[in-house]
Amino acid sequence: MPHLKLRCALLASALISTPALAQTNQIYNPGFEMGPPISLGNNFIASNTSHAVGWFDSGGSMPNVVKVDGPGDTAPCQDYGSNGPENDASGLATCNNPRHYLDITSGSNTVYQRFTPKCKGEVTFGASFSSRANSRGFGAINIRSGNVITAPILSSTNVTVPGGISKTDPWRQTTGSIVLQAGQTYIFEVDMDNQLNMDDAFVYFSDCDEVPDLPDVENPDWEESGNNGTGGGGGDPILDDAYANDDIQYEIAYPVPDDPIEGPSPCCAPWSEQDIPTALMPVFPTDAASPYTMQYMNPASLNAQMGAYLNYVHAMDPTITQISMQWQALDLGTGVTPNNAGPIAGSAQTVTWTWTPNGVQSSITGGGFWTGTPFQVNRWYGYVTKLMHNGPQNSIYFDEDCLNNSWKFRWSSQGMRGRTRNVGQFETVDAQGKVVRSTRMSVRPGQPLSLNPPQTRARPMQRR
Repeated sequence: MPHLKLRCALLASALISTPALAQTNQIYNPGFEMGPPISLGNNFIASNTSHAVGWFDSGGSMPNVVKVDGPGDTAPCQDYGSNGPENDASGLATCNNPRHYLDITSGSNTVYQRFTPKCKGEVTFGASFSSRANSRGFGAINIRSGNVITAPILSSTNVTVPGGISKTDPWRQTTGSIVLQAGQTYIFEVDMDNQLNMDDAFVYFSDCDEVPDLPDVENPDWEESGNNGTGGGGGDPILDDAYANDDIQYEIAYPVPDDPIEGPSPCCAPWSEQDIPTALMPVFPTDAASPYTMQYMNPASLNAQMGAYLNYVHAMDPTITQISMQWQALDLGTGVTPNNAGPIAGSAQTVTWTWTPNGVQSSITGGGFWTGTPFQVNRWYGYVTKLMHNGPQNSIYFDEDCLNNSWKFRWSSQGMRGRTRNVGQFETVDAQGKVVRSTRMSVRPGQPLSLNPPQTRARPMQRR
């Protein structure tokens, strides 16, 4: 199951990188759109860090991930200057949709990544290049056999970009071809001098729809020397193969946390039914036996998690700039156990996360959700959340199984006597439908009551 999710993420990056051929790209993060948020312009990075996730370098001059916002020099757009292009190779950069490409800082370096195709046959490989500082640039693209950077070169094509007007000159694509074997590891390598920029790398089979595995965690270049084998420093960005218990944050370059049911999930948001009681707290105007409201607590941890997830999704699909979570409450009756359906209680409420170049912003309707006291003591309610986005329909990141979550809850004052009118208990149901009760909990009028859900039996793993 986790393997399918990682394949999903990799397929998305291939589709978004404007491929030369309509096949699955064997190169991960081909356009340098994945990585932690960075500033417009130059972003000088240490060797082999997640800012260029998926890529390693040979320890030469410092890599530089350049962030550009397209043509236009008036606010909020910014003029990157004449040293490099104002747009990346896709031509899609705008003020509201910045893009990225790779530069080498004041010298030369080699960047590379390993791939192991699942098909055999002829591939077309290449990348797009542009000049810096209006000067002529030189380089090469190599395909090496094996998984170390000293492995033999099987095919090579030279890169030459003439001098001109670096800011506005079009990007130039350089390509080559070679026959590769399935199941064998190769290295895609780009040599770059100081006057080159690189973007949108690719390796495409002429007839192969197989999604490649993610790059392997093993990196022989670090194992021998503690660095990258040729004098470069920095930590291994660690791109794992697609198995359970992987540290997903490296694959997607954002710290997407565990789903409490599923574990890390790059295709589903970091939200499940078990998160609902941590985001809602009942507020009692008078005492524990009075009608109450449910206050949305706007957890900082959730905002950070959803912000990281939206950054990731936007990097993979720039058309998605907003994720909304709609909340609805249902009246599930007064039975011993809750009904499976019921009328709506209160009005629908929404939390929205919006991507901006300066970071993800969140907003809430209704000042924190339900007003008045729409909920009654000793009555079951179901709280249902649905995730939505503003991108294309049928996005792989919003599979139906990822969207809807619900939680059944009752605040009970039954059995509370005498001076215990400010005491009640929280009740929910476990995976087998059995009612599970908390210990007695004290209420302070007007103050949100933190719910500590009682232990329930683990739910069986669900496929997403």
